[in-house]
Amino acid sequence: MRHLFTLSLIIFIQSLAWSQYNVDSLNSVYDEQYPILTPNGRSMYFTRSNHPENIGGEQDKGDIWYSTLVGGKWTKPVHGGSEINNKSWNAVLGFGDNGNQVLLHHHYEDNKQGLSISKKKNKGWTIPESITIPYFLNRSDLQSGSLSQNGDLILLSIESYNSKGGEDLYVIKKNEDNTWTDPKNLGSTVNSLYQEISPYLAEDNKTMFFASNGHKGGRGSFDIYRSIRQDDSWTNWSKPKNIGKEINTQGRESSYIYLLEQETALYVSTLDSDGYGDIKFLKKQEKINSVIEKVVDPIIAAKDLVVSDILVEESKNVDLQADAVFSGSVKSSKDGRYISVELVISSVEKSFRTTVEVINGVFNKPMAAGDYHVRIEANGYISKLLAITLDSVFTSYEIFLSPIVVGELVSLASVLFKQGTSELISSSNEELDAVVDMMQSNASMEISLGGHTDNRGSSKLNFVLSEKRVESVKKYLQSKGIAGKRISGKGYGGSKPIASNKNELTRKLNRRVEFTVTKK
Repeated sequence: MRHLFTLSLIIFIQSLAWSQYNVDSLNSVYDEQYPILTPNGRSMYFTRSNHPENIGGEQDKGDIWYSTLVGGKWTKPVHGGSEINNKSWNAVLGFGDNGNQVLLHHHYEDNKQGLSISKKKNKGWTIPESITIPYFLNRSDLQSGSLSQNGDLILLSIESYNSKGGEDLYVIKKNEDNTWTDPKNLGSTVNSLYQEISPYLAEDNKTMFFASNGHKGGRGSFDIYRSIRQDDSWTNWSKPKNIGKEINTQGRESSYIYLLEQETALYVSTLDSDGYGDIKFLKKQEKINSVIEKVVDPIIAAKDLVVSDILVEESKNVDLQADAVFSGSVKSSKDGRYISVELVISSVEKSFRTTVEVINGVFNKPMAAGDYHVRIEANGYISKLLAITLDSVFTSYEIFLSPIVVGELVSLASVLFKQGTSELISSSNEELDAVVDMMQSNASMEISLGGHTDNRGSSKLNFVLSEKRVESVKKYLQSKGIAGKRISGKGYGGSKPIASNKNELTRKLNRRVEFTVTKK
């Protein structure tokens, strides 16, 4: 079913002649997230993460800050105060009562899940009071959303009881007695098997904008999409449309708001940012004078839509017909941040190898079904090797990389030897090559190898065998160009088990080679 849009929305979707506002005063080297304007448009509230002035200092995942529009320019942002901020992650969904109430994420008194409301006072805000949302559940660490402009609807991105993938989009409605309904999933048309975040409902309460890494036509890790509600069920939506390259880039776009009167888009992007996410405006310079009254459904041209993965190298002698998708995310094990990485993917069964650059940690790679080895590499992080099997339409992984820090212990689980010898099995090369690449990318890095056996047989012979295995690994790394002075090592025999030696299933875990970072 086609729908008639307002003139302003039509003009925006056609993306004619936009220019970028100067918002240098709003952004910093820290992560700016989820901007929300007050009803009069004169103040902006947003979340800033890991800032030293946050309640929890640099470890704080996000406090609410605000800026005011003065003389056409945004003032330097100010911390929102201890009433609406604590050591947890804090964010604004929207404003009610002409800006005298603010809707906030989570319960403040005990940090439980849910939503809260704070009221404006002479200076600052009152202590937030919890709102009862029946059957509220969010299994994810992420939560985002917005309050409709009439204050009667809340759109939320959470991972709840009937989520289709990761974070899904839900609606919560206000009842006549000012209570709220339980969250209702918006359905599989808008919710993919991946993540949908930062939903925003336009003034017509039908047109929704949101960010996703699971719909077709994405240019980066998250793109902005538009979908239109077809009826009052809230589960019947038009197929999401990518809003185009004027907004969506190879970075991560989210938190999109369209201001009809100003013909301006407000959103967050990681492209060319000072730090992580930066707040951006786009205002259309050229206006269309003719009135559009016909029914339209703009379509984004296929030539403007590119896949999020950048193929750097790919074999040409193999059938690349994709019948599966390798997807997921890569985060730092230290703070959970998405990180940009390089995936080196090689087929176990065919002569196929490709390198994929993943920007901002989320990937979605169409591939042929089969078995693969995937090496994940990022500057400043310990490389990781995965063995994956793609045998279904979607296979998703959440991958964590450990930063390179002195003392970090890394097990080389895929480095194996012929039984009772120090001769490396050829399948060990993949993981050792990952160590080589990591040390080449981190030229000052030094490691200490540790060789281990189980406790069967002579302890003296086990010690000698573990020493020889360490030497074999060291020789391999040197043969690939790593200076010997950067690699030390020692064999421990069976003296440092990490599992029981009583049965083979656990005993094999003790037969291992590890390394410890001794210098960054």
